[in-house]
Amino acid sequence: MRGIPPERASATRRHVAQILHRLCAMAVFPLRLIAASPLPRGFLPKVGAGKAKGWIYPDEDARLLASVEVPLAWRVFYGFLHREGLRRSEVARLTWRDFDLERGAVTLDENKTDDPRAWALSAGVAAALRAWREVRAREGADVGDDALVFVDECGEEIGENHAAERYREHLRAAGITRPVLFEKSKARQPIRLHDTRATFITIALGEREERGVGAG
Repeated sequence: MRGIPPERASATRRHVAQILHRLCAMAVFPLRLIAASPLPRGFLPKVGAGKAKGWIYPDEDARLLASVEVPLAWRVFYGFLHREGLRRSEVARLTWRDFDLERGAVTLDENKTDDPRAWALSAGVAAALRAWREVRAREGADVGDDALVFVDECGEEIGENHAAERYREHLRAAGITRPVLFEKSKARQPIRLHDTRATFITIALGEREERGVGAG
């Protein structure tokens, strides 16, 4: 624990401590290597106040999705994240079998909470995915039921390596340079791909206002 760099977040320190606690617990049972864990009660450090996070406004979302400086595959990926609110890992696993594009629905059987769910896609998403499937087919890509829907510009599975850095690079490439999105300080962290979930809420609220739907 002393070896953790001091600039690491309190959540990182707690995560490391949780792993150590788990290892010691397993050494007691089921491995029976030690009689009791050497870690005392209260060993886990507390998590401090979280840092402020960023999100994309609807006009910035439109600019990102329209930018030819960002590969189309990534714009389709970001557009879906911004409108459906899923985690990157959930979206990266989706295949064409998971979608009913005629009825505008999606089924997510495997997810972080192990709680299978299905829902109607946001307006325009089903049409965009139908167009994306046609584009992929014209390129000679596999668009069968078991093929991945969201891929990178090389047609490969979207991984999580450098996801935050890539997202910020694409935002800059699209001309989105709002300083608060890239600020790193004691109070704020640069925008991450996970923050598309906050963007999802922002865009959804904007659509409610456009339709004249009241909060009550």
